[in-house]
Amino acid sequence: MRRPSLSRRAGFTVIEVLISLGVLASLLLISLRVGTSSSSAYRQATTGAQLSAEAKLTVDRIAMELQMASVGTFFPDLDAGGVRNTSSLTFQQLVDIVGAAPVYGGPTPGEVMQLDLRLSAGEADDGLDNDGDGLVDERSLVLVRDLGAASELEVTLCANVTERLEGEDGLPDGEDDNGNGLVDEAGFDIARNGDVLTVRLSVAGTDFRGQTMVRTAETAVRLRN
Repeated sequence: MRRPSLSRRAGFTVIEVLISLGVLASLLLISLRVGTSSSSAYRQATTGAQLSAEAKLTVDRIAMELQMASVGTFFPDLDAGGVRNTSSLTFQQLVDIVGAAPVYGGPTPGEVMQLDLRLSAGEADDGLDNDGDGLVDERSLVLVRDLGAASELEVTLCANVTERLEGEDGLPDGEDDNGNGLVDEAGFDIARNGDVLTVRLSVAGTDFRGQTMVRTAETAVRLRN
């Protein structure tokens, strides 16, 4: 009777098992890193998309208000003779009223309004994160309706507006750092060139790592007389 060959093995050696476990652990680690990286990229993209949407919705809201503004009521007076810009604008809207009688109709003065960029509550203009939200010297964009009247109402259109428009240096340096034709403009800016107003807005937020993200939106408004 022949004995079974000793060269045939029924299982794995300890070394083979250890090698297999090492390979498996490496594969699991790679899979974990890939999954974490994908999740991080998704969360970062989501934060950026939210900031972009907030900026776009805000400039569209501002454009809607400015479309009914009377140029002659602007303060400061953004002179049509050149490009002028501001982060705070007072204006009066005109309301179109159409009637049957020839002597009745046409635009009539509406409410006085103000767009104003202010330091956010709890912040100080000192280069520090005073309110602990991860942002430094952020602003709030406020719309004041019926300015100076008993019915005056303030509405915050957007919080977390950057101190300077995206691409501009933090400190005034007299230079056009972002190449848009303006110098040291604030995070909210209205500029006039002829009969067109350009509205720009930069908003900031923090991603999952606590890093600051900034997104900017702009729109143009053709002025009425």
